[in-house]
Amino acid sequence: MDQGRFGAHAEYLFAVKCLELGFDVSMPLRHTSPYDLILDTGDRLLKVQVKSSSQPPRGNHKSVNVLIYKSNNQLYEVGEIDYLALYVYEFQGFFIFKYDQPKMSYRVHPEGIYKKHFNNFAFDL
Repeated sequence: MDQGRFGAHAEYLFAVKCLELGFDVSMPLRHTSPYDLILDTGDRLLKVQVKSSSQPPRGNHKSVNVLIYKSNNQLYEVGEIDYLALYVYEFQGFFIFKYDQPKMSYRVHPEGIYKKHFNNFAFDL
């Protein structure tokens, strides 16, 4: 699967999971917004950017590095998105982060320092 299709696949996986959990999901018709979807939790609307990685861990690492740049290689600004959902094929799940400071990447593993973010759809972290 090419990178564009894999990214779209991750977006839809995230949307379906959110629907299964009882959230309403809206997606922009065009790809000009900084977010991939809007999640209605019942209490608030959240702008979510979904990123994905199909790369396996490299070398001696068990973790995977996921880049979170915009398509023009710039960082997202605080306020453009509320949450990042990082899908890692190797782990078959999402790492969900509140976006409160610009960041270039996350190195993630389900048992690593970000384990509390793995498949945590509470949107309170």
